[in-house]
Amino acid sequence: MKSKDTSMMLPIFAEPEAESRYAIRVGDLLDVLPTLPENHFDGVLCDPPYHLTQKSRRGSTRKANEDDPYGRHGVGTDRGFMGETWDGGDIAFRPETWRAVMRVMKPGGYLMAFGGSRTFHRLAVAFEDAGFVLADTLMWLYGNGFPKNLDLSKAIDRHFGMQRPVVGKRKHPTLKNSDLVEEAANAAHGKNVWRREWNITMPGHADSVRWDGYGTALKPAYEPILLCRKPGEKTYAENVLQWGCGALNIDGARIPVSEAEGERPLREVTQDPDKNGMVYAGRRNAGGGFDGGSRAVGSTSEGRWPANVLLDEESAAMLDAHAGPRKSGAMPKGTLRRARQGNALGRFPGVETHKDIAASVGGASRFFYVSKVSTKERQAGVTSSEPRYAHGTTLRRIENSEKVGNDHPTLKPIDLTRYLANLILPPSRGDDSRRLLVPFSGAGSEMIGALQAGWDTVLGIEQSEHYAEIARKRLIYWIGG
Repeated sequence: MKSKDTSMMLPIFAEPEAESRYAIRVGDLLDVLPTLPENHFDGVLCDPPYHLTQKSRRGSTRKANEDDPYGRHGVGTDRGFMGETWDGGDIAFRPETWRAVMRVMKPGGYLMAFGGSRTFHRLAVAFEDAGFVLADTLMWLYGNGFPKNLDLSKAIDRHFGMQRPVVGKRKHPTLKNSDLVEEAANAAHGKNVWRREWNITMPGHADSVRWDGYGTALKPAYEPILLCRKPGEKTYAENVLQWGCGALNIDGARIPVSEAEGERPLREVTQDPDKNGMVYAGRRNAGGGFDGGSRAVGSTSEGRWPANVLLDEESAAMLDAHAGPRKSGAMPKGTLRRARQGNALGRFPGVETHKDIAASVGGASRFFYVSKVSTKERQAGVTSSEPRYAHGTTLRRIENSEKVGNDHPTLKPIDLTRYLANLILPPSRGDDSRRLLVPFSGAGSEMIGALQAGWDTVLGIEQSEHYAEIARKRLIYWIGG
């Protein structure tokens, strides 16, 4: 349900009240967690700081402490990603942070956390050192990242104090999003670096000519999502029966078959060869053959098994553009598949299909797709529908005015957070609420996605009152008061 009253302020509850499905506690995570009961939450979904340093080349002096395995990770003590102080430090890399989170989770419960492509290995180590089992790493691929690159040619000219000759002018291609882009650029690189147009220059020094076109960074195009599990009972069955959590919602998170596909091939798990002596993808037995695996038995409109790769609209479009529409797997009854001897999987007996097998049609990206955050989604419920500036306001005044709206720099798409929250959602337990914890709740995307996915109660913890207020307004808009 959506509410258009965005002026209402939600109080900050210590726990979700009976009539409310969600609450946000503002404070330091390590101060709030000890106040929560043990074995209380069925799962955790969070977007912790990535600790991408701004000024430090190798981070804090802790890196020099060779006796401390957590003192060599090169985290920064100054500003972090996009100049945000909350992204500095190392709270997400401390095992004690995740031990405190684990204490309030039920045994067997799953934790999903976003990470940075350069630093997520330290997050994974912190999870394991805290006692979590690393179950998998998902990859969210996107096409709208921007590189934080140093132009070596320009750097060399600056090194020698040379003025580069100007050969033209270039306007910024994203003027329609200039408010957010300007704020992000100034935060990441220092004040007054933003330009609506800039000079196109040519190398001046002979060495800068040689190094023209060289840089220091690749374009970021993916974010890892770590999937961890708190150790539980001896077996998965015992754990879900005792604690009501500890399994992935496979059917609930299947990737729907598109209208263009209609149906896809249906495969059946088998431990024995089929009537034609055919076995698929089994394990090698003592005799050198294969036992078990799966075989095609028809077609189905059931969605595909959820995978550990997700795409945004740009990466999906690029993949489809390169691969083109694909149609594969159609085999009418009686199609002969010739015998052959494989090097890896052994002998494949020649067989005829005994049923019509439907084709799988669509782009290469049809398996996994998540849209990026739109401006409309970012600002929904946060900004007023009234004009932001009075008629006749000068451009200079607009540029120098205080920024409003949702300015969180690492906002995640609600579609993505809903999908992830659904993946770790336990089945309904009647009167027993399914509780999700969202540390580092930021602007609330993880909370919104979880509530839309069906979690009964969601508790967020956020140190910034500014972002907590943005989250409250967004929750009112997307979920209701």
